Amino acid sequence: MAIASVFWSPRLQQGLLALCLAHALWPPVAQALSNPQADWTIPLSVCLILVMLLVRSSQLTTVTLAPIATLCLSGCLLLLLVPSATLAWVVVACVCAIFACYSTEKAAFWIGFCVALREPLAAVILELFSESVLMADASMVHRISQLLGWAVQQNGNVLQHANGHQLLILTGCSSYQNLSLVLLSWSCTLLFLHGRWPPAAIVHAILLMTLTLLTNLVRLLLLLKDADSYQYFHNLDGKALFDLWQVAYTLLFIYWSHRRYVSQNTDTVRVADAHS
Repeated sequence: MAIASVFWSPRLQQGLLALCLAHALWPPVAQALSNPQADWTIPLSVCLILVMLLVRSSQLTTVTLAPIATLCLSGCLLLLLVPSATLAWVVVACVCAIFACYSTEKAAFWIGFCVALREPLAAVILELFSESVLMADASMVHRISQLLGWAVQQNGNVLQHANGHQLLILTGCSSYQNLSLVLLSWSCTLLFLHGRWPPAAIVHAILLMTLTLLTNLVRLLLLLKDADSYQYFHNLDGKALFDLWQVAYTLLFIYWSHRRYVSQNTDTVRVADAHS
């Protein structure tokens, strides 16, 4: 029996997105609520991006899904029955990709797609390449410490200072965590503002990644210096200082990319008016 095309109103699209996101967000939020010392940086960042998604979704229009897209969407929704937050994020990504292919308002779905892919990609990358990622961070910190004249020995992802202080670099302190969060915030904000990435997005992304990597290396060096520095920059005001700096330069890059996009569009309009 043939499957007819299905019409999805904006309300239905928003409701489906809300259902999928609630299914994906509840496990990490519940875990964070049960742990008073949990790091809320990532959950808060994701929630702010989801607010952008909801605001942008107010511009959605009715979408007509082809039969094959309806089948794929039904299969994705059945996967929500599996109690897995990572799988729920994969479902969110698939649902957003399906609607983005048919919707005229693609920005909201691409924001959801970017947010959803971060969790499963992080799980896969850190599962398959965690040793390489942590070794890369440890090796860069080791080389910089040698340039500074510090007597530091490296054993895998463990660094030992001559004063006896040791630093074990785990995934929570890896550059990958900060890189993924900063790029996610930058890219989703630009999508929210303009509905697309500016032409110079690649250059800006590379510069943003470089600054994030250098910032994390500086923090790891301070954690390696001695026990007092470790306590201050890992648990106390020093950690908050680095978090604020990360937010500040991310906002600066967002503003820079935004102004660049507006400037290029203004120049394009002027050239078009001159030719007309």
